[in-house]
Amino acid sequence: MHLTRRTVSAVVTLAVTASLAVAPAVLTPASAAKAPSSDARTSVTAECAAAQSALVSAKKQKAKAKKALVKAKKSLRAAKKSHRPARITKAKKALNRAKHRYTVKSHNVSTRNKQMAYACSAPTSATRASSTGQQMDLLVMAQGGLTGLLGNSQLTALLDQILPGVSGILSPAQLTALLSGLNAGALSPDAATALLGGTFSPAELQALLGGTASPTLLLALVQHIVGELSGLTGGALPTSGGTTDLAGLQQTIAGAVGTLDPSQLGDLVRLLLNITGSGSTTLDQAKLTSLLSGLVPGLPTLTAGQVTGLLGGANAGILDATTLSHLLGNQVSPADIQSALGAGSDAVKAAVLSNVIAQLGTLSGGGLTLPSSLDPTAATTLVSTVTTLVGNVVASVPIVGPVVCTLLPILCH
Repeated sequence: MHLTRRTVSAVVTLAVTASLAVAPAVLTPASAAKAPSSDARTSVTAECAAAQSALVSAKKQKAKAKKALVKAKKSLRAAKKSHRPARITKAKKALNRAKHRYTVKSHNVSTRNKQMAYACSAPTSATRASSTGQQMDLLVMAQGGLTGLLGNSQLTALLDQILPGVSGILSPAQLTALLSGLNAGALSPDAATALLGGTFSPAELQALLGGTASPTLLLALVQHIVGELSGLTGGALPTSGGTTDLAGLQQTIAGAVGTLDPSQLGDLVRLLLNITGSGSTTLDQAKLTSLLSGLVPGLPTLTAGQVTGLLGGANAGILDATTLSHLLGNQVSPADIQSALGAGSDAVKAAVLSNVIAQLGTLSGGGLTLPSSLDPTAATTLVSTVTTLVGNVVASVPIVGPVVCTLLPILCH
């Protein structure tokens, strides 16, 4: 069968028309069909756009530095062929400058990449949560630093002190990312710049990193973290609910990470005395040392400053329950402390006493080890043992070894 030229033309036209109808679907790039990452923003914010622009600029400067480096290498090769020492020396110096400049520009690209990843991440993403954890670590470092890795209960205590109720709203994945960031180690100046360079000046960042930040600057960092935590909740908790009580937060941080000063530890000794029925007792150095030797394994010889601070706190009036809760890293509520000071159960008293003993354990030079919950029998035994110990101390009966090791072995490693 023979087709006429007109018929062939019509068939070709029809085929081309049909192919164009399906071409958009066929020719669409694979990247256009990708679902956005859960960490990515669904829209570009001004902060993200600025970070992207800064990255582009940094990459251009790196490329320019690369060209200069290649040119400097060529110049040195040419200088060596000339066998002229002065020219060779000059070319070597130029190459060293070009190498240094290229290193700096490469470093800038790396920093800008990190800054863009943070700025362009979704407010509720794991990336943002981890970065917020790192900012919390900076806040902790500004208060004296970590003595060990923190656990979930310590993270919860810090979060709810900064933005009350936030720990109950965040997802397990967000909490995990926050804890990972908090335990990632001290921020480097570059990492701090990537996370906070758009909010704080280089001098302010240096003060935060160096532990010389003023209360005003610390509170500014706290308010920034409040904003990040509010973003992680999707706005469920507004920033207006964030803390403005810097002193309370500082006490909670010190209690949570085990960096209470001797006077604050003395306040906890007073709490222990009151719970065990010896609230009217005034301690001297001998009785203080005897009491601590029965509570703290491996107690070293205390310095004069430690003794003065401990006695000052121990012999002062008892603090309010909220402040005492802060000093215990918010591991025990003010209501439970108030109950322990009254007619509370042995379980409540044991919870308070075990946390007090854990804080006093930092005198041995190790980090803070939080106690686990005790069963009813162990709780009653702990309260009875510590009460007897305090009574013996008051009566000047010699104390042999830390009596709590058999009751709270986790504290006696």
